[in-house]
Amino acid sequence: MQIFPHVYEIKSLFGDRYIQQYLFVGDTVVLLDAGVIGTPEATIFPYMEKIGVSPKRLAMVIAMHADSDHHGGLPAIKDVSPSTLLACHEGDRKLIEDPELLYQDRYNFLAKDHGLGFGREGMVYSPRKCKIGAQLSANEVLKIASGWNLRVWHVPGHSEGHLAIYDEKNHAAFTSDAVQAGGYPTASGGIAFGPTYYAVNAYLATIEFLERQPLEHMFTGHWPSAHGEDAKKFLSQSRAFV
Repeated sequence: MQIFPHVYEIKSLFGDRYIQQYLFVGDTVVLLDAGVIGTPEATIFPYMEKIGVSPKRLAMVIAMHADSDHHGGLPAIKDVSPSTLLACHEGDRKLIEDPELLYQDRYNFLAKDHGLGFGREGMVYSPRKCKIGAQLSANEVLKIASGWNLRVWHVPGHSEGHLAIYDEKNHAAFTSDAVQAGGYPTASGGIAFGPTYYAVNAYLATIEFLERQPLEHMFTGHWPSAHGEDAKKFLSQSRAFV
């Protein structure tokens, strides 16, 4: 779905939830997030071909944070477009590159002390290693075309290296899972589970940071888009849950 001129939301079902990637098509073509291992072949590449953009034009794919449903598809993109640069924040790089580290250090970080964690069944969604070629930092600027820049924001809390991208031309923030209102929605409008932030103070600081920005639109990894006052309400709901 086109959300602005030359900016597209690519949506697919992941279980009972939606996952959403975002494609910017200018002189440079940039994709935010890659879904699970099967998402590029099943959804991203067909959508790109439908709008007349070859996957081989992808200059960069940004993994917004370390989670299987956001970075698991990176190796599949490199299979089709070896020249595509894979990028993320340094804080999540090792988890994104190595599925075993993701399993041990993110999904099972409570296992040793508290006996809490996840089984390996979910790792089928990010089974392959990949190599990150670029580490993005806060306030870095990516030029899509003349007069059209994307600004990188570091928005930790859900993960140490979580990124958001601000489209300066369209006054739109692409926040992935950085803020989560009252929980993750199902495709039918229910709640799949509550917010998942790992560092409370960092999560609250991210909410405060976003509230200070001149954003008019907010697009996320799983939630419906929010605009104007609804975007402010989404941020308020995120704080209220904490």
